[in-house]
Amino acid sequence: MPSTAALWQHPPAEIVDWAAKCNRLDDLRAKLGEATAEYPEHPQPWLLVARVLHAQGRRDDAVEALKRVPLTYYPAAVMSLASDLDQKEFFVAQVRPAVRQALESRQVWVINNLLGEEGLRAAVAAELRREAAALWTEATDVRSRGALLSFAWDVGGYIYIPRGSQLALDPEETMPAECAIVAAVDFQQSMYGDRKRDARRHAAECLQRALTAWPDDGALWELLGKLGWWGQDWEAAAEGYGMAAVADPEQIEYPARAAFALVRLGRCDQALDVGRKAIEPWPDQWAAQAFFAALQMDCGELEAAREVLVALRADSEVHGSGFDQRQVNRLLERCHQLRVRHAHAMAAQGDLAGAKALADELQAKAGESPELWREVAELYLTAQSWDDALAAAERVLALSRATDQPARMRAEVLVARVYAAKRDDHEARKRLIPILAQSGDPSVLREAAEALVDLYLLRGEREQAIATFSDLRLRTQDSALRKWVDERLKEIAGK
Repeated sequence: MPSTAALWQHPPAEIVDWAAKCNRLDDLRAKLGEATAEYPEHPQPWLLVARVLHAQGRRDDAVEALKRVPLTYYPAAVMSLASDLDQKEFFVAQVRPAVRQALESRQVWVINNLLGEEGLRAAVAAELRREAAALWTEATDVRSRGALLSFAWDVGGYIYIPRGSQLALDPEETMPAECAIVAAVDFQQSMYGDRKRDARRHAAECLQRALTAWPDDGALWELLGKLGWWGQDWEAAAEGYGMAAVADPEQIEYPARAAFALVRLGRCDQALDVGRKAIEPWPDQWAAQAFFAALQMDCGELEAAREVLVALRADSEVHGSGFDQRQVNRLLERCHQLRVRHAHAMAAQGDLAGAKALADELQAKAGESPELWREVAELYLTAQSWDDALAAAERVLALSRATDQPARMRAEVLVARVYAAKRDDHEARKRLIPILAQSGDPSVLREAAEALVDLYLLRGEREQAIATFSDLRLRTQDSALRKWVDERLKEIAGK
């Protein structure tokens, strides 16, 4: 006979079949007696006991042993044996309390286990809706109801609903509380292939039905906002998050998302108004200020956003946190990219004067900031104002600390790019080639290699471009840089 520990390492049916073939069912039953004495609350030995008793023809005893096995642990094995013992209805009846317990304890894995048994799926889905709706009705605060919707949303990812079955529920003929739960499950289902559009529509209908009973419930409005956001229905997103903000003013995420949805609808004035009101309670919070700066960027107020972000970066609270500083720097980089993109758009439309005016405006405010002078140089390059670009690039080099070698090398790369634009290839190569030979900084190497290779390609020197990248790949140990070089080499080879 296998040891007690070994009993857990094999499927129950295999162990019982082996014992029956060897005429050792009594020995196995005795061994299981030891296991149930040692682990009286563990369900697995009782499942084995039930199988042995069934194999011995002791049906009533097998049924009693099986009833000691919780349905939630081994639903497939329990239902298989229950069918053999004509006890299927008894265990189907256990679905409701099991689902209720899972909902109350927020145990998604229990629902997932039950859904793993094909014969229980329909019953589990139905009981989930009913029991969650009952708990929703009993809940007295928006937090509890929101947690129920979140649970239903999580579980929705495990429920396979045949096309049309859940969607066949008519919201007008369904209780509002059940509609709230169905909407959350539908929202999860709306992320899957062939059901996206129908599930999203059905979720919206169910939400409208639930809102007739709870018109001030922030959790329902938040779900409507999420549904609109993911479906890019910006009207629904703005309405849902806007009403959620009214119901729960302490959640800054709601007005923030409502504001960004309004931006996508082209209603920037309204979006900025919502954003200003949202950050009023937190005048000293850097995250609130960063959010509003991001909103300003989306609305085209780039200079105002930049001023806020520059001030935030100098703030002692942000400066003391590496994570916060990275967040602000990312927003500043995005602001720079948007400004350059705007200048490119003006240049592409032939408005070089407009692009230059944008650069002139920023130059007047650049002061002693190398970052701003770098942006000025980029804008002058876009405006094809070469002399101004060179002056700005050399200013970046002059402001870079002598001890900060990577910063000085980046400034040299910028100067070289301007010389390349002026078609002074000798000066450009004279600066870039030594940087590639001397620098060990992957980001500097990437900037220098990109500038030199772009110059070679513009002059039709394709072999030189390939040789430059190939040499860099051999010398660097940085995996990200190597990956980038490989991608660029493929691009060049495809030309």
